[in-house]
Amino acid sequence: LVGLTSLDLRSNQITDIRFLKDLVGLTSLDLRSNQITDIRFLKDLVGLTFLDLSYNKITDIKSLVPFIKKGRKISTEAYRGDIRLYKNPLGSPSQDIVEQGNAAVLRYFEALERKDVKEVQLLEAKVLLLGEGKTGKTSLRIKIEDENKELPKIEDRTRGIDIYNYEFSANNDTFICHIWDFGGQDVLYQVHRFFLSNDAIYILVTDSRADQGNKYEEWLQTIEIFTKENNNNKIILLQNLKFGDTPANIDISDYKKYYNIVDGKVFEVDLSFSEAKHRETFRAFKQVIQNRLEELPHVQRKILSDWLNVRKELEELLEINTYLINLSQYAKICEKHKVEDKERQKDLLRYLHKLGIVLWYEDYLAIKQKVILNPEWITTALYRIIDSKDIRAKNGKLEQEDVEHLWNEPMYVDFHNELLEMLKIFRLAYKRRHENAYIVPSLMSTVIPEKHENWNPKEKWEIKYKYPRLMPRGIVNQLAAELCKYVDSDFEDVWAFGVVFTVKNAKAKVQVNRNLKQISVEAYGNERLMLMQDIVKAMKDIHETYKGLDFDIEIPCVCEKCSTLSSVKKTYHDYNEDIEREIEDNRDDIYCRNLRGHIKIAPILESSGFALPYTLVEILREKDARHKMHEIDDRERLRRIENTTEKTLKYSKKTKKNTKEILEKFNTFFEHLLSLDENLKLNKEEIIQAVEEISITQKQAIFDDIHKALESLYEAMDEQQKEYLDTLNTKGGNLEMKIKASIPLLNLVGLDIGIESDFDIINWSQKMYKKYEVKLFKLFGYI
Repeated sequence: LVGLTSLDLRSNQITDIRFLKDLVGLTSLDLRSNQITDIRFLKDLVGLTFLDLSYNKITDIKSLVPFIKKGRKISTEAYRGDIRLYKNPLGSPSQDIVEQGNAAVLRYFEALERKDVKEVQLLEAKVLLLGEGKTGKTSLRIKIEDENKELPKIEDRTRGIDIYNYEFSANNDTFICHIWDFGGQDVLYQVHRFFLSNDAIYILVTDSRADQGNKYEEWLQTIEIFTKENNNNKIILLQNLKFGDTPANIDISDYKKYYNIVDGKVFEVDLSFSEAKHRETFRAFKQVIQNRLEELPHVQRKILSDWLNVRKELEELLEINTYLINLSQYAKICEKHKVEDKERQKDLLRYLHKLGIVLWYEDYLAIKQKVILNPEWITTALYRIIDSKDIRAKNGKLEQEDVEHLWNEPMYVDFHNELLEMLKIFRLAYKRRHENAYIVPSLMSTVIPEKHENWNPKEKWEIKYKYPRLMPRGIVNQLAAELCKYVDSDFEDVWAFGVVFTVKNAKAKVQVNRNLKQISVEAYGNERLMLMQDIVKAMKDIHETYKGLDFDIEIPCVCEKCSTLSSVKKTYHDYNEDIEREIEDNRDDIYCRNLRGHIKIAPILESSGFALPYTLVEILREKDARHKMHEIDDRERLRRIENTTEKTLKYSKKTKKNTKEILEKFNTFFEHLLSLDENLKLNKEEIIQAVEEISITQKQAIFDDIHKALESLYEAMDEQQKEYLDTLNTKGGNLEMKIKASIPLLNLVGLDIGIESDFDIINWSQKMYKKYEVKLFKLFGYI
């Protein structure tokens, strides 16, 4: 087996891979879905260019350094990269470092070679309290810290996010829980998305109100879209029975199928402990939190000791009320602790940002020189704006007097400019033109401005974004902030559920329909293409911040038939499902039910502002090149076919078009044949002639002509194919055999003769191959 180059050992419950160390010829190795922990035996397989270790139990990846140095891309995402580590409890280095790429991983191990640097375990994790307002999240957080504390008063409820640390001991170790208590007010949801994260304990709190059961699914979906496809999150459900309330009857049986709900139940507890049983239930609930924290794969993540020293000094600054520092100050702290490499300093900042310990927005020029040491400091400031009744009363207008009033404490007074920049970064507000004021779209009127009520342009382009499960709140508000340069009048073109953009004589209206879970985009005017392109790009950027969001994009057909129909009757093509699937199948057209035929994909995308995918561009280029290459030959063949057809059939433009498409497909297929078997000698002209004969054959005369066409291939066949054809000849007048033998060829070149549905062509072809071992069917791709 030393000469083996490719090996697939997935799903075999393998724990020990030392038997692979001598297979030095391997270039591809698939070890997915096993129980592997130790990968040291892979380091000598230097020829590997592809290695899939997904779904294992690997923590230390030092043995992969030689492959990384050769440029093999490492990835923790599904089906990405040359070295795949998806779904592994990485600890050395942690997944947060690996996600930064090859260079960050190499810098980690290079630093570890220094004598004064070692790996240190961090036993900590985030616990996030979510739920509607007034359900008791703050009460729960207080009781987790100390069950004997009094419950908070109603005026003490959370406005924004409060962050507290809670410590507990287990197995002679001290674990730290960073408890994030999220405010439940509607206006706060659009900021929550920046702080929900993977690998955390989520506690979803409801009370005994009858409507709370309906809120479960929305919150569960919210957790899902912000944490992508991560199964490491644990969700604990708690129903707060306020002062002995009767529990609401909540059926979560369906939710257990789709979400990682701990123990598959709802903990029902009165946090006032009106009865002794509630205290016991609470203690059991608290123990479940601790147990699940210990189980989280990342809890035992490792950090380099010099990084830990930097982090400790940053925390000391926070203790003396230093909430924000310059990047240069941070660099000096790093140098003090011998983290001198500028890239390693950035690695650490990205790591701490991802964990939510600090905030650093390196992609935003106005704020990239600042490091925010306390996320709670910034979230509290932002929540004061979007929760302001005064700003709402002014139809979302944020003025200097509001800034000075809402951010008047010593910890904020010197940082107004930075805080206003954060409003823009989070797409919560935008600056007005020609005035020192801002607009907060989510605080504007919920009623559409009168001038846009009767919007009904004659000629328009449109797109529909549909959200089959959950439509996050505030998407259109973010879009208004992102594309504020196209807002003509802040108070006439922006409202809480929509926005109108203007470029010269073109306008685009974007509006939310909450009942349909849909956002519609409609544009008209000569400059509408520019508007649509910018809207599509901005929507893409916004959707990407929601990680696991499920949505469809529907684009109207632009064929001559649909162009005359109303929006209700038009064909709408789903971009994610229909258009992308056709492109993946190397097609540049798509079927329209109204036209009862195919239409090119490119004009559909271009009319809606979508850039042509790279794959589609390559398909069009290839077709164009092939068309030019064979233009003269094609004309000659078409003339020859036309002459033949005129004698036997009524010639039409459709026949000419079909024949040309058949020839193009066949040219591509011929090249494919040659790439499959270099020893196969085929006479291209003879095969093309046979295809041409088939293309002009009428259904009623198809049997003899197809058989004749197959015979014309005889000299180009290998012995097995000739044997098959000879077998057919001995069948004499067996017309069914002749039809079945020809159908793979006809399907190959795209000719629909209307009889494929009479039998299962794939199943039949497989049987024919087993019986005759005919290479013809294998090459045609049917088996």
